[in-house]
Amino acid sequence: FARRAWEAFQANVEHLYTYGVFRMPFSWQSPWDSGYELYDAAAAYDLISHWEALAPLDHALVFTYLRRLGLRVAYAVELSPVIGSQQALWTCNLGCLAYYAPAIPEAASWRELVDERIESVMADFMTDGGHIECDPAAHSLALEHLLRYARVRAAGGDPDFISRPWGAGRVTLERCVDWLAKIATPLGETP
Repeated sequence: FARRAWEAFQANVEHLYTYGVFRMPFSWQSPWDSGYELYDAAAAYDLISHWEALAPLDHALVFTYLRRLGLRVAYAVELSPVIGSQQALWTCNLGCLAYYAPAIPEAASWRELVDERIESVMADFMTDGGHIECDPAAHSLALEHLLRYARVRAAGGDPDFISRPWGAGRVTLERCVDWLAKIATPLGETP
């Protein structure tokens, strides 16, 4: 798994230096969708940074790649008080990177930014736990990244993040999960 992660890193870095842009998972995605790529890169970095076979030069290259990608996503998070699931994607993945790679100089400021913006992300969920976009797909996308961030927070010493109440409606991530269960069809699929 570590070898495959490193090969994926190399492919992305080569693409960056060849074309001057990061490779997107899908051709139709814009640079603002790199929150997906950021989480995968951060998770892989967390794994391979403990891998003894990784040469110092390769480690430095991956570190630089992650930092540049994180800076770009942080720019989107800081300047985009967007209502919607994309805000959860960018914010939570930036938070994951700040925990996975604390040696990045901006990691502490990214954590502060994420702590500030997570209030806005949770404000996108209504009192009953449903997402403000009223779309199961948008709800699932936002919730997926929030739960991923909650797991990283728990591993970092904050296990109560998932049950923390937010906003005037005191909504919790647990209630957001329950909302999906309530609208599921008898086959267990969302409409």
